[in-house]
Amino acid sequence: MPTGTMPHSRHTSRHRLQIRGHPGPQPEVVGFHWRDYGLSRSYRITVDCVTSTPMAAPWVPGCHATLLVAGRRRPVHGIITGVVDLERGPAGHYLRLSLESPLGPLARSRHQRVFTRLDVPRILERVLAGHGWQQGDWRVACTGECPVHPFIAQLEEDDLAFISRLLAFEGLHYRFEQGPEKPVLVIQDDSRSAVDDGAGTLRYEPLRGGVRDLHGFHRLTAAARLLPERVTLRDHDPERPESLAPVHAVTVDSIPGQGTEAHWGAGFRDIKEGERLAWLRLQALDCERRQIRIHTHCTDLEPGQRLSLKGHPCSDFNHTYVVVRVDMEASQAHAMPMGGACEHRPGPRVRVDLLPVEQPFRPRYRPHRVHGRLVARVDGDPEEGPMLDEQGRYRLRFDFDDTPHPIGRASAPVRLLTPYAAPGGGFHFPLHPGTEVLVGFENGDPHRPLILGALPNRDQPSPVNADNAGQNLLRTPAGYELCMDDRAGREQLRLAAHDADLHLTLDAAQDTHRLILETRRGEMAWQSGRAMHLDIGTDQQVEIGGDQGVRVRGDVLLITESGDIRQQAAGDLLLEAGEDLQLQTRRGDMLQHSEGAMTLNAGADLALMSEQGHLHCRVPRGDAEFHVAGDMLWKTTAGGIRIGDDSACILIDADGDLVIQGREVRIEAETIRLQANRITQNGT
Repeated sequence: MPTGTMPHSRHTSRHRLQIRGHPGPQPEVVGFHWRDYGLSRSYRITVDCVTSTPMAAPWVPGCHATLLVAGRRRPVHGIITGVVDLERGPAGHYLRLSLESPLGPLARSRHQRVFTRLDVPRILERVLAGHGWQQGDWRVACTGECPVHPFIAQLEEDDLAFISRLLAFEGLHYRFEQGPEKPVLVIQDDSRSAVDDGAGTLRYEPLRGGVRDLHGFHRLTAAARLLPERVTLRDHDPERPESLAPVHAVTVDSIPGQGTEAHWGAGFRDIKEGERLAWLRLQALDCERRQIRIHTHCTDLEPGQRLSLKGHPCSDFNHTYVVVRVDMEASQAHAMPMGGACEHRPGPRVRVDLLPVEQPFRPRYRPHRVHGRLVARVDGDPEEGPMLDEQGRYRLRFDFDDTPHPIGRASAPVRLLTPYAAPGGGFHFPLHPGTEVLVGFENGDPHRPLILGALPNRDQPSPVNADNAGQNLLRTPAGYELCMDDRAGREQLRLAAHDADLHLTLDAAQDTHRLILETRRGEMAWQSGRAMHLDIGTDQQVEIGGDQGVRVRGDVLLITESGDIRQQAAGDLLLEAGEDLQLQTRRGDMLQHSEGAMTLNAGADLALMSEQGHLHCRVPRGDAEFHVAGDMLWKTTAGGIRIGDDSACILIDADGDLVIQGREVRIEAETIRLQANRITQNGT
């Protein structure tokens, strides 16, 4: 613990700290230590200081402070994030202040949100704007353009880790330019464009106990690591279901490598983009294959600065580099009056990590994986129904995302997990806007969501609940449903539409087993391109409320194997044939009976034939009348023709004889002619 009295008025500190808005005297710096002051690093500084008056700790955190280091042309700005009151000594109140870069607050903010159709610099701009950054607080100094990403999600990740990951994915790095009033965040894609920023050259000067040269370095250490020599990336594009061919990048560094670093789901959609990412990942490995570190007393070094080394005994190190990281610690307790027990540490100690200037700096990309599941809502206008793209994908609104996205812009197209998919086939029930769904992530990548299924809730309740727990039910918003009922005594399968006005029911309840096809208000059409077979085990009953029409292009055959056929009409019964009409019984009799008149009408000939039995025409009460326009012919093949009864008749026998028999026979005419070969009377 440093001790001593406050410096008198003639003392001037070499290192100073200025706290913006501090009402009292500025604290005197006893010593400081900073680390992570480098490319793609958010630096932290610890400052030990002493003040003559107590510093009100509650208001100090969050204040902006500036550290002015002897020998540096630029101050270093930071935000005070911690205050520790060490103790009170003869020199005053000893404090330890913790400072962070302007990016420090981002590490204390965690958001769950979505960005669509943006490149990484524009996403960075939105994140920084959310923390109050203004134009001029940061700038992009990239030589190329970044691709636009259709969907980026920040999940379970603080803001600093989020933007650092996105920058590393694209091979970008950041650094701070320390200005007189504030630091400026600079985003770059090529460290090889670094310029000489003042330090220029450091010459090797080993320690000899004399005055230390602030423009030299006294120690150099070099380290090498055996890392993979090859990077292989593979991915797939849902637009083209076949997996993309793997892309490779092989190191050309002088330090040999060994092994392959392979990644699946690397985040590219075409081979060209995959090759670019593979080289970025390989260059990040190349940055770690070798490490050049120098020790110096020069404090005027900045990350991203071009620096040349000269005079080292090993000429291989006399080269031009880019400053990657600067760590520094210094104490000036020895220069303060009554420094007490403070250790005497003349001059600052500076450690600098360097990268050969021809080697581009790339931060190591470490993907962020999300292994849980999230809830989202299907995006779209409820008035217009399901909103799908040409591939049947949906847009989602995540419950955690408060961004006011326009309809259809809250996400990129998201695929729905279905039970079945095949070329020319598939299984898909469209999800309506507002449907709550469960979302997972392909390969744990938060930028690749998948809809795992729909979730019932109060607004979209499940069709199966405690009241019908035995039913297996599928129901659409339009009222179509498929129900497989497993409840005891109610076993059935029902396909219904519009509140069951139209339904097909397969009733399998005990002792029932029936099939019902019913349309209560509409029409029913049966159509078969080829044969249709209807097989009924017992009885069939057909009831028709109106007319029935049966039209057959070919023959009609109605057969009963053992029973009768009965046709009954409340009105007329008409049998009409375009050609012949044949009524035939093979074994039994045929009876045609009419309570009223019966008319047999033929447009051509009319034939009544009895092949084996007799033909009887009987009129019990009325007359029998035969009226023909032409001749009337009664003819038999072998028997005779008899007209009459037992008392009187006209008989034509098989031999051709004509017999007129009666009690009295009268022949009346205007003229009677008798002509024969022989005429007999009473047998003579």
